[in-house]
Amino acid sequence: MKMRRNIIILLLLLTSLLALINGMEVFYRISYVLTGFLVVSYVWSKLSINGIEVRSNLRNRSLTIGQEGEISVSVENKSLMPKVGLEIIHASDLPGYGLSQMVSLAPGQRMAWTDKFACIRRGRYEVGQVMLSSSDLMGIFKRGKPAGNAVNVTVYPAAVELPHFGIPPADLPGEGRYRRRTHFITPNASSVREYNYSDGFNRIHWRSSARTGKLMVKEFELDPASEIWLMLDLNKDVQAGTGTESTEEYGVTIAVSIGKRYLGSNRSIGFIMYGQEYRVLRPERGSHQMSQLMETLALAKAEGRVPLENLILSEGSRFGKYTTLIIVTPSCDDKWITSAQHLLRRGAKIAVVLLEANSFGMPDTALLALGTLMANGIQTYLVRKGDDLSQALSSAGEQSIRPASFSR
Repeated sequence: MKMRRNIIILLLLLTSLLALINGMEVFYRISYVLTGFLVVSYVWSKLSINGIEVRSNLRNRSLTIGQEGEISVSVENKSLMPKVGLEIIHASDLPGYGLSQMVSLAPGQRMAWTDKFACIRRGRYEVGQVMLSSSDLMGIFKRGKPAGNAVNVTVYPAAVELPHFGIPPADLPGEGRYRRRTHFITPNASSVREYNYSDGFNRIHWRSSARTGKLMVKEFELDPASEIWLMLDLNKDVQAGTGTESTEEYGVTIAVSIGKRYLGSNRSIGFIMYGQEYRVLRPERGSHQMSQLMETLALAKAEGRVPLENLILSEGSRFGKYTTLIIVTPSCDDKWITSAQHLLRRGAKIAVVLLEANSFGMPDTALLALGTLMANGIQTYLVRKGDDLSQALSSAGEQSIRPASFSR
């Protein structure tokens, strides 16, 4: 396209020069024709992308890795000029999403279609905006401009089922005696009260209702359970690997999988990380906490500069006799293990998921750190690159020291 334009401009300059030198009418006419041709082509290319309205509608703005998203796109020509060879290029930072389409529209014509895209990397991305590109009929001038409405789509990390993952229980006193009221239905019905319009029919206690002549519902209580804290090490200096095969991605997947396991069992879980920003989720139960955890981990990046031992020390007041701390880290430095030992002496229970950075390309091996952790009685899981996480996180201690399996 650029070469065509340069050739025509060169011919225009040449004929104009010959017309001035020789004064021959034929060269003047050729130069006039070329000038008019260039002017018409320029105006046509400019008008060819005006009067186009683009609308995008994303079906679901929250997706998980492995899911397929859908976006509906409509293009309407609101001008009186036909649009020939209009190229629509989808502008997005979503990995693997780079669709383009060529359309021709008569005046007033509207076209609509649905595009699908695969979610292959967690994060928050912009989709929906397109780049309109068109040229004149001879393809000499090309014009482009953005159009459409950009919307955000959040891709959550995919959780792995961990049916056999276990952690040491905290020493919570009053087990079976101290209870707390809850809106969840549990095996522990403690009392009855009068029916409220927001109560479900499955809470009605029919015997009490018959006796009092009013609808009565059961009230439930929770058995006492320790708080679980999950700490993800996102210190940039200890990470290894690239892309999906990195300690960062393995750590995020493990964190969201552990969160799903315990929140799905109605346990109270909190979360701490220091990546691109410091983030703490206070221990809570239920689907709202799971949504917050997934949102946080979807955007987590290993860009922190805070060593794990500093993070443990600064947050140490949160972990006491009645809490269990789960640490996910690729660090082989024994300084953070010393910090963890201080928590053990205060009565906190600790479990560690140690990512073998050596298998991700780092020179350091985690075997020494693993031995130190086990010698201190800290329940430890070792995860290598390529491991099946359901299996790697199904047994602790000496069973974690096994040959790597490369089926994920």
